[in-house]
Amino acid sequence: MVPLVRRHASVRHSKSVRDQHRERNLTTQDNHPSTSMPVTEVATIPLRANVLERGSQAARIWQGMITTISQQDGCQYIHAGLEHESPDTAQLFIGWDTIESHQRFQDLPRYQEMLKSLEPILDGSPQLVHFELKSPSNLTAAVSAPVTEIATVFLLEKTESFGENLSSFAKIVDEHAEGASSGCAHSWILEDVQHESLGAGVKGRACLLAIGWSSISAHLAFKETCAFRKGVELLKDARGSEIHHTIFSPI
Repeated sequence: MVPLVRRHASVRHSKSVRDQHRERNLTTQDNHPSTSMPVTEVATIPLRANVLERGSQAARIWQGMITTISQQDGCQYIHAGLEHESPDTAQLFIGWDTIESHQRFQDLPRYQEMLKSLEPILDGSPQLVHFELKSPSNLTAAVSAPVTEIATVFLLEKTESFGENLSSFAKIVDEHAEGASSGCAHSWILEDVQHESLGAGVKGRACLLAIGWSSISAHLAFKETCAFRKGVELLKDARGSEIHHTIFSPI
């Protein structure tokens, strides 16, 4: 059975947010050439301030970031929320018509200005990855639920058989999980990733799942069912996984 664990806290670095974004962007472009398909950017952002406190400077900075991103060519949607287990960690799902649109935004002076404006509310460097979705409707359903389970599954390599098993797991959730929203968004992450389950310094691949639930209790109850145990067996080839819950808010 694949262990489902909380994401480990990010290691803090001395480099600036701007420098780390530049390095990460270069890695993304080198490992994965351009694609014409729509992509969803997943940004995990450690915070030092409550960005949901109305009227606060942190809230104004946060909303300024949302506004800047939404105005960019190719931006199709933005979903934002805070992790339930770690409320000082924010998560963004940003839809782009192509990954090139996101990369062009990263090359603009306005992007660097936005990163600079975020520094007073950041408690570390944001982590960025991308995945492709043929239709965003399942993701919309997942993030519109009262709580959204975000699971990342890690493997040494991408295989067609594991992708098929992941689709079968999503179907089990759709058909047997009480309290789950209609639709389970899942896809391979485009970038190579590193994780302790893969071994020190080893780069591998990962899949991301987003499942909407009526409550965390509904999710935990499903984990006690035979259907869940059957579903997890399909993912036994994974080296490890992480799971958390995010509560998304209207933008």
